[in-house]
Amino acid sequence: MDSFFITPPDFVDNGNTNVLLIDVGDTFVAALMQLCQTSLDGYNIYLYHSDMNHDENSSWINKAVELSHAIILDPTESSLSSLKNELRKLNKTFVYGYNVSEDDINIISNPISYFIKGNNVREATKT
Repeated sequence: MDSFFITPPDFVDNGNTNVLLIDVGDTFVAALMQLCQTSLDGYNIYLYHSDMNHDENSSWINKAVELSHAIILDPTESSLSSLKNELRKLNKTFVYGYNVSEDDINIISNPISYFIKGNNVREATKT
């Protein structure tokens, strides 16, 4: 299935699993793009980070949170810290990095681990 990487102001409605990434680093996003190319599952990956203007995108982020089956965030201090602290209370939020807390509901080693766990990724075929 196809996966899509989406930023404000766009949304995709196609039946894929929706996952919101907040302040996830470029290296993880690039690795996730590669993983999605071999995934049997399709994802709509909503990308949001502290460099984006939160005032202009507040309605977008609220809708992305509502639509998402999972939220993955790096809790490192940023201009989005108040938002991230609120989202950490949700059962669908997964937190990774050095600033995790024992109060966090779902802790993962990195963003990729969410997608690999239980994900059917095609084995590379040798030709």
